[in-house]
Amino acid sequence: MFSLTLASLYAGVARVKPFPQIAAPYLRLSKRRYTLASLSDISAESKANIIRYVRSSEDKGLVVAWRDLACLHNISEAVLKQIVAEDTAERQKQQELSKKITEAAVSSERYYNNEKGFCNWEALSVEFGLPLVDCLRAFNPAKSPHKLRLMPEPSEWTHEDKVMLHSLLCNTFNNIATADWSLVGVYMNTEPDTCKSAAKL
Repeated sequence: MFSLTLASLYAGVARVKPFPQIAAPYLRLSKRRYTLASLSDISAESKANIIRYVRSSEDKGLVVAWRDLACLHNISEAVLKQIVAEDTAERQKQQELSKKITEAAVSSERYYNNEKGFCNWEALSVEFGLPLVDCLRAFNPAKSPHKLRLMPEPSEWTHEDKVMLHSLLCNTFNNIATADWSLVGVYMNTEPDTCKSAAKL
């Protein structure tokens, strides 16, 4: 009896109305599964995971599995490639900004003081219209022709250097505990650990 009924169903002969309480969840699931998400529906975390996978594949010289990646995140390949294209454009923008800020920071004709051995970051940030900390992050030390300052023992720092350091910590990082010492080192043009030791005095 069961086999005959099943065969009739596949043949389209018998029509059996499913129970509503069973059918409804499956209909909702089917609708969710086949409705692709739009760009605005993608969370920041998902975008980050997509970018991480794509960049990792590119670094390893692998072909990006666009179709599989799109299915995994329930989006179209067009939306997937738009996410990557936007990230590429942002990276290029940041690279160009880094180049401009670095060139300005190391130029003795602009903001670098050859005699004192550091850059006037406050004036530079005003020109670029960016917070001081963003300018420090954008700076590329590898492109600087200037050597780091060899500072004396923290107790022997000049009054000017001490004021610079503590002003930066108070005005930009709020306090020592939240300071990014690599950026502090960029600002002072010396080793970060030296700045950290001086800040404790």
